[in-house]
Amino acid sequence: MLYNIGMKIAVIADAHLNKSTYKNIMDKDQHGLPFRTADFMKSFEWMIDKVIDIKPHLLEITGDIFDNYGPSNHVRAFFNKQMAKLRGVNIPVIVLVGNHDACMKHHALKPLQELDLGSPMIVDQPMLYNWNGVSMMLMPYSIDVEQGNISLRDEFLKLIEDSKDDLSKNNDIFFFGHFGVRGASMSTYKGKDGVTKDFLNKSKSDISVDDLDKIGADYVFLGDYHKFQILPTKKCKAMFTGSIEKSDISEADQKKGFVVYDSNAEDSPDMGKCKFIEYPHCRPMLVLSGTILDMQTKLAELDPSGYKSAIVKLVFKGDKDESNKFAIGLHDFKKKIMEKIEPVYIDTEKKVVDLKQEEEAKAIQEEILEKGQAGDEEILQLMKDMIKERVSDAKEISELEKMLDTIHNKVKVTQ
Repeated sequence: MLYNIGMKIAVIADAHLNKSTYKNIMDKDQHGLPFRTADFMKSFEWMIDKVIDIKPHLLEITGDIFDNYGPSNHVRAFFNKQMAKLRGVNIPVIVLVGNHDACMKHHALKPLQELDLGSPMIVDQPMLYNWNGVSMMLMPYSIDVEQGNISLRDEFLKLIEDSKDDLSKNNDIFFFGHFGVRGASMSTYKGKDGVTKDFLNKSKSDISVDDLDKIGADYVFLGDYHKFQILPTKKCKAMFTGSIEKSDISEADQKKGFVVYDSNAEDSPDMGKCKFIEYPHCRPMLVLSGTILDMQTKLAELDPSGYKSAIVKLVFKGDKDESNKFAIGLHDFKKKIMEKIEPVYIDTEKKVVDLKQEEEAKAIQEEILEKGQAGDEEILQLMKDMIKERVSDAKEISELEKMLDTIHNKVKVTQ
């Protein structure tokens, strides 16, 4: 086994190389490319160069090389060039197809797969792969799942069952997959107390943390969710390695990078023999919220050094009078932002609200978020529970529940 001589495996996920949000704004350095596409390409190249410095025995990419199944030739050529760099230094690569790479008939990595270069090895169906004394269970996002022929969880359970007899007890077992997990953080949001909180997946139909413990693996590395996170498994070390760049404002506070497993490393309680390698050049993102006065105060206190060329979002919240002040002062305020941090883009969101109603709506929204992802019936029951908590008149409760049932039945018919 490779444990005797030492083994390193690098794991990268969710590259989204042709990400093109704000596609009308071109990158200042790379001609003809949207600046967000350039951001993701820069981060991927940095990570490939870092992998070459680390010299792992294998690089595993766990899905979503591309942001959609139709990347441009420019982006394809860039990815192929990075793979050629790795072949040039004899670092083999395994790439799992992700849900963003796939459509109903094919996937974006099919042309490269047909070349049959050996490396990168493109995996578009679940399989058990024995590599240098290591058992690797590989679960991409398959066309069968995309077409609805089988559920993700059923395909996962089938892979586990089909692999049982072929798993060697003498081998180290690694699982690599691209899917969401019940109990994991799908994204983050700001609570009414201003603290960042996790929006957890609580869908009963999804693969669970307990399911991961049934694999029998030593380590589980996953792509799909963009936040780097350690999962609370009991029998293995499991983690989402996270995306390589910040996708949007909701990820403003997240660290991005990739993971390296090193059999010679000392064990840590959370990550075992793994280490997170942070990417230090993420696009800065800044949210200024409240009234125009609130925003002006926050900007005046801001240290500009960490926000040069940032994506900025202005979220106005206030009553009609404050809204008028915001509209009048917005042009000059944008000029002050430009002078201080030279942002690449400024987005504006305006919410004219009754502040009392806004607080109540926010409390309901936060309660839904804290309960996590839910199905139709769960959402219906949740809304009924909220009505009972907030309405005391029995007749009014009954009428509201009937209205909810009517709306729910109409939605089910139209789906």
